Amino acid sequence: MLRKIKDSIFWFRNVKKQITFLKRNIDHLKSAGESKKLDTFIIFIEPWKINPLPMYAITLAMLLKIRGLKVSFLISEAKFDTDHFIQLFGIKFLLNFLKNYIPTYTLKDFHANSERQIKSTDHQSFKQLAFANAVHLMRGENDSLEFKKNVERNYKIYIENFSSIISFMDLNKDACYIIPGGIFGITGLLLDYAKKINTKYYTYDSGFGVLLTSVNGVAAHCKDIPISLDLILKQNDPTGINFAIEQAKIELDKRLNGNDISKTQIQSYAESLNFNQVGVLIPLNSPWDSATLRIDYLFESYRDWLLQTVDLVLKNSYFNVTIRQHPDERHWYGKSNLDFGVILKEIYGDNSRIQYIACTDKVNTYALLDKAKFVICFSSTFGIEASLRNKKVIVCSDVYYSELDFVTKPKNKIELARIISEFDTYEGLNSEQEKHAMLCYYLGQKCNWLYSIFTPTANDFDRWTKKDLKELLEDNSVEILLDSVEYNLPVSYINHKKMLKNRISYLHKNI
Repeated sequence: MLRKIKDSIFWFRNVKKQITFLKRNIDHLKSAGESKKLDTFIIFIEPWKINPLPMYAITLAMLLKIRGLKVSFLISEAKFDTDHFIQLFGIKFLLNFLKNYIPTYTLKDFHANSERQIKSTDHQSFKQLAFANAVHLMRGENDSLEFKKNVERNYKIYIENFSSIISFMDLNKDACYIIPGGIFGITGLLLDYAKKINTKYYTYDSGFGVLLTSVNGVAAHCKDIPISLDLILKQNDPTGINFAIEQAKIELDKRLNGNDISKTQIQSYAESLNFNQVGVLIPLNSPWDSATLRIDYLFESYRDWLLQTVDLVLKNSYFNVTIRQHPDERHWYGKSNLDFGVILKEIYGDNSRIQYIACTDKVNTYALLDKAKFVICFSSTFGIEASLRNKKVIVCSDVYYSELDFVTKPKNKIELARIISEFDTYEGLNSEQEKHAMLCYYLGQKCNWLYSIFTPTANDFDRWTKKDLKELLEDNSVEILLDSVEYNLPVSYINHKKMLKNRISYLHKNI
């Protein structure tokens, strides 16, 4: 009860801040005028875990409107979140300020207009999304009754709302849908159906001071990177490619030495505990993180992948298998409720061929990599780094680099077992594969993150609501975001072009 009261106070304080912001900036909408462009951008809003994301979506619509684009709001009233009605009341109250400038639609109003029947493929999407939302909410999958009830509840919500989604989107096929996340709540259904009817969409996600966006799927899945990679390769500009490779090498060196911006590793390379018999190295992600959800193709879930893969290594090789828990799980924001160390011990006991290295162990993952025979990964960027360190990398998911030529992606479990059993030696990447890996790493680590004050996180919300809309429009990061939305271009590609332009300009001034 106390937590609910605290959440409600926090929510209405944010509503009050947004009201002040809207009143201060409403005149900018009055002078925006009618859009001369035909494209319509539909901003999706739903209650979102008591955080300021709805306020962010409202402000993003205002920025696009001032920029001269045609925008509207689409609200979902599906009850996925706690304190749902309190949040919904605040959202509708805020949108009322903009009713004369930006139209608002509510999904439930389109329920009766749908004639399309729910298909078996739709039900499959419902099941996947229901499971993914439960995993995310409970920070990992489990066999508890609470988890199963959560999945069932989510599934019912999808069935109840799907006809409204297809009805609305069939009427608005030519629009571009701007969707937060791409998994949570109704957003996954919007994304799935947009793909089916070939409708444009744009997703976004955030951390403190940073945005992730995508024109090609769930924002956290980073599937814009192959698009940007293709654009760079097609241009075949030696200056741009050499610059990107140079930046990739610098960033990789920082990661190896623990000097990167995220400082993921708990221990330096030089001071890491030593393991001589690493064998097959399996680097883990946070199993509840959006980056790992809904990219399965070979296994039913993340837990299923790990347990079956360990079993395949034990049965099809003489190698040890070393599982490295993601170092970020030592922090509250990365911690999961799945303890794979305990789970593996329950299944295999004290099997000497299994080494589980916890997130708090004084071990540097790159020191393990040097001793490893090869790597099997799911969605970790570590897979790219391992390939650049001359290790064979097997990818068992649809992670953004899984189809690129510097990793191996088995078609099925039989092929995975064969690859494991036949491994002998590995000669490393050829020059073309290494170039692709370097460019992919550069785009993912240097270009795909948009560092900005304008994010939906609470701390950033407190900062940007003190600013004027015109001031936000002049911010470089906001300009990149709006360019990406309007022109349907990956942020990673825009960032690359800007960084390259700045480097060339610097060299001209200093030669």
